Amino acid sequence: MKNVDRRIRVLFVCSNNALYSPLAAGIAQVYGGQLIAVSSAGLVPASTINPLALRLLADLALEIEDRTPRPLSAFHPDDFDAVVTLGDQAIDLPPPWQEAALVEHWVIPSLEGESAPTQRQLMDEMEEQVRNLLRKLIFGLPYTQSLE
Repeated sequence: MKNVDRRIRVLFVCSNNALYSPLAAGIAQVYGGQLIAVSSAGLVPASTINPLALRLLADLALEIEDRTPRPLSAFHPDDFDAVVTLGDQAIDLPPPWQEAALVEHWVIPSLEGESAPTQRQLMDEMEEQVRNLLRKLIFGLPYTQSLE
């Protein structure tokens, strides 16, 4: 499907769409504003968003609009300019998704069970990575993936 509204479309994917991908999507929506359309999905979606994700976003004064985890199958790869997988392990995207315009994997250590300062540091790193991605997508600026 052709992107007719001209916004840059980004999909963040994690294993269950309960922690990493909603966090990245929330951050991207704030920094990208009206220039981007952000979605998040999981390979096997959880029934609810992880409360840790809600707390970490609240710490940044952000809120997730749609709190229902969604499956990757609810989306089509041609609808996105960039697909970013997130997690402490590589995520094996189905073949059609591997052909998306821009596909990246960000290795993010587990946030669960970490101290609040460590969680905050990891969130700061994710926030910087999202901002770098948006600079690349919106302005065509090169960047390095700092989370790997």
